[in-house]
Order: sequence, then structure tokens, then C-alpha cells
Amino acid sequence: MTRKSKLLFFFLLTGVLLASFALAQKPLEITYPTIPLADTPMTIKTSLPAYLKYLFNFSLIGAGILIFLALLKGGFSYLTSAANPEGLRDSRDQLISAVIGTILLLSSYIILNTLNPTLTVLKMPGAKIAKEIHVWSDPNRGGNDMGLKVSNPDLAATLGSNGAQYLEFIVTNPDEVDVSAYPDVNYGGSPIRITTPGNIALAKSISLAWKIPGVYLYSGTSLGGEPRLYLFSQAALTDFNDKAQSVRLLNQGSNQFAAVLHKDQNFQGECAVIFNDQNSLANEDATGGGVVGNNQASAITIFKPDLGRAASGGEGVTLFGKDSSRNKVGVRATNNRITSFPVMGVENDSVDEVEILGSYIAVLFEHNNFRGKCAVFTKSDDNLADDPIGKCQGSPYGNCFCIPVINWCVPCEGPCTSSFMVFPVKPF
Repeated sequence: MTRKSKLLFFFLLTGVLLASFALAQKPLEITYPTIPLADTPMTIKTSLPAYLKYLFNFSLIGAGILIFLALLKGGFSYLTSAANPEGLRDSRDQLISAVIGTILLLSSYIILNTLNPTLTVLKMPGAKIAKEIHVWSDPNRGGNDMGLKVSNPDLAATLGSNGAQYLEFIVTNPDEVDVSAYPDVNYGGSPIRITTPGNIALAKSISLAWKIPGVYLYSGTSLGGEPRLYLFSQAALTDFNDKAQSVRLLNQGSNQFAAVLHKDQNFQGECAVIFNDQNSLANEDATGGGVVGNNQASAITIFKPDLGRAASGGEGVTLFGKDSSRNKVGVRATNNRITSFPVMGVENDSVDEVEILGSYIAVLFEHNNFRGKCAVFTKSDDNLADDPIGKCQGSPYGNCFCIPVINWCVPCEGPCTSSFMVFPVKPF
């Protein structure tokens, strides 16, 4: 293959990759082709890891097509250059280059998808709690022992009838966790707070309260099981998907946290707004609104509420929709929980635009009383048609066939907001 041909091949491949990336950024009008082994983006709000997974597979297929065309071209040139030694040599070089490209392509696929599929996905998992305390059944650090990252209501089950008699802080210090030792199981009796390592008096149960501010998801109810710490929103909980059963919001001073737990990845599906600790996500009435259930959360939106802040100027969230005559109207909110429509003239299932001025979060729900699928907004969106909350089947306010004289339209795909929440927030 000549130098000019190699450069042409390189620029063609680069152009395909850049074009695929550029197309991924265009809004709304793009219909993405279905690519094997990757979820096809259905909205411009698709998470970055999902886009990169899609682009990786798209690039592999594009490179494969280019290599196939190079093989065809090289083979055809080789067959038609029998009387031209130089042409035969160039064709042979092109075929060799195409074969090498095939080997490299297959090798990259095997390495990234077979040997370790996780290399093709960007992960930002919740932080595992690496810090712990360690307890022994003997006062001289002997006998049975165990490490604790979360509270334990029955140490005797593991350590023996005497429970714990010696405690030590591992990869942590007493300033990072509150430790209380109880003389009876299930946190019975008068607790003794432990602030230094050493002997403890026959502790049958121990409670731990870590002091790192953030949102803690637990794999068990009542803040039991394995904890994970989240400080920022995550489109996928990765290895903690469908494991959360309880939630703790650990606040510190003005550093307050709240969360929206989503049933599906990429912030999709049903959701629950969490403002307080939850011993069970199956308790619908305990959450701030919505429900996901135990072992069903797959994504998390984290925000810092600023509920005491008064709105200034024109700040707030305005939801634009249609009134009963299908005219555009809006409802403004600054710190509200609206369980049903119509509100200030805006009809049910008509909201198709969200305007946010200032630091606010808006959570829109499909059904009354904060039920059904939801969508979270922290910035304006002038067209909800690219969001699941803006394209529901049977909507009376979609782009449907209408008869203006009687103000009636055939139900079709369109907006479906029936309740919403708006809160002022602090920036991260």
C-alpha cells in the first residue's frame, strides 16, 4: 500500500469516528441505528457511559466495513494486475494491511469484550466503606474476632456468648464514626460510647454511625447489610443495581443532602424523592414522594436542598402547557409539591416545556400523587418530546390529529405530567 493510500485509509477511518460522535450530539431529529451489544440512545439525556459504549461498538462495525472494502479493492486490483508487477505488489501490500487491520480489530474486541467486558463501560460506583472497626471476644485481642462496617445487633452469634471485649479502629479514627456498645443484643440496655481503642465491657451489640456526609444506600432494611456512599448523581449504580433496601442521609452543618432514586438506569422509570432516612424503600408513604421498592433502584440523582431560601426576582420553575382551549399557559413554582392538575389553568397531561431560572430542581411525575415514571430537571428544557415524560401513549395533548371546531384531538404520543415537585437547591 502506498503512503497516499495509507493516509487516505487513516483519514476515512478518523472521519467515520468523528462523524459518529458528531451525530450523537445532535438533538431530537437523529434516529440512531441499532448496534449489537449496546443500548441504542433514545434521548439526548442518555448518560455518557451509554453513549461511549454505543460509539465503541459503532466504531468497531464502521472499521470492519472499511476493512472489508479494503479487502475487496485489494483483491480486485490483484486479479486485474497480472501483467503489472508494480500493481501486483501494491495490491498484495493492501491485502496484507487489510488482514493486519482485521487481526487488530478482532484483538481489540476480544480484549475489551471477552477478557474483560467492563473495560468498555465507564463506571463511577458508590464508594465502598473501606474503613471499619474490629472487635475480639477476648480482652487481650484473642479468641474470635470480626470486622464491622455497619451496626451489628447480635455480636454473640459470631464472637460467642460474651460478645466483644476489645475494640480497635481500623483505617479510621474515632472522629469519623460514632460507636456505641450495648450490654444486650438488639441494642438493649444502656449504651457506652467508645472513643478510644481498648477493652470494652462485654458488648453484645454495637451501633456505628459514620460521619462522612453523603447519601448511603444499604443492601438491607433498617440501614443494615452492605453500605455504599454516593456524593454525586449516578446514571447507573453498576454493581449495586437492584440492591438498595434502605437509605441514610448523613448531613453535616449546612452540608445537607437529598436524593431521587430511579428504578431504571439513565434516570428512567419510577422514582422516589428522599428527604429523610428510610428503613425500607417499600414504605411508599415514608418517602418524600414516589416509590421504587426494595431491591429495585438502579440510578440516583443527588441534590442539596435549600428549602429555607426565599425566591428572589423572577427565579423559580415555570411549567408550560395548555389550558382547556389548548392555549399555551404556564404555572410557576419555587418550593411546591403539586399532587394533581389542573393548576393555574395548565391542564393535566399537557406540560411540554420546563423553564428554570436560578438554582432549582423539578421532578415531574406521570400520575397523580407522585406516581408512575418521572423525570428530573435542573435546567430548562424547551421541548419535552425528547424525554419519556413528554412522549406517553394516549396523551390528549400530543401532536395529534385534531378537529379545531369541537376542540377534540385523537389521543396519541405526547406529554403526561400529572404531578410535580419543585425545590430550591444549592450548587455543588
